[in-house]
Amino acid sequence: MKVWVMYQGPNFTVGQEDIKPARSSGIWCPTENLNGFDLTVGDRVLFVKTSGASTQQVQKSYLSGTVCPNWNLEEICICEVKSKIQSRKEYCDSKKLQYTTQLWKKDPKNGDWRWGRVFEFRQVGCVKKSVPMGLLGNSIVTKSFVDIVSQAYCYNKSRELEHKEYTSVLEELSGL
Repeated sequence: MKVWVMYQGPNFTVGQEDIKPARSSGIWCPTENLNGFDLTVGDRVLFVKTSGASTQQVQKSYLSGTVCPNWNLEEICICEVKSKIQSRKEYCDSKKLQYTTQLWKKDPKNGDWRWGRVFEFRQVGCVKKSVPMGLLGNSIVTKSFVDIVSQAYCYNKSRELEHKEYTSVLEELSGL
């Protein structure tokens, strides 16, 4: 089992009348083309939500080797991957949906899809705790987690987290 860190974008929690947010629909698309050798059924995805800082502030701090002082962890939605990652066409065909179906609120309606790959997931847990990222970055146990979240946030890319760090982060957060 691999553990992936992905940033909760607007499509994760915001939908519209006829389109559910990813949290409810159980489908997501990483922004880059992960494939079946990367993301597999049974893997964990930590959808991370933060507050208090812009991407530029976090990136500037990250590049200087520090943690943005006003950046806070708000939530980690822990999910299990339930399907292989597939092309949008494969997904629509398997669900008997028209390829032009808008899967997320932020999908362009003209069919020029930004998110061309889809996987299904189910939520297995959620940690809601407002914690300064600097506090987590100061701990030897969670420093690599903060680095990986920073990369996912700044570069809009999924990042793999070592299993031992996954366990350590959850243990650390339960003690705060």
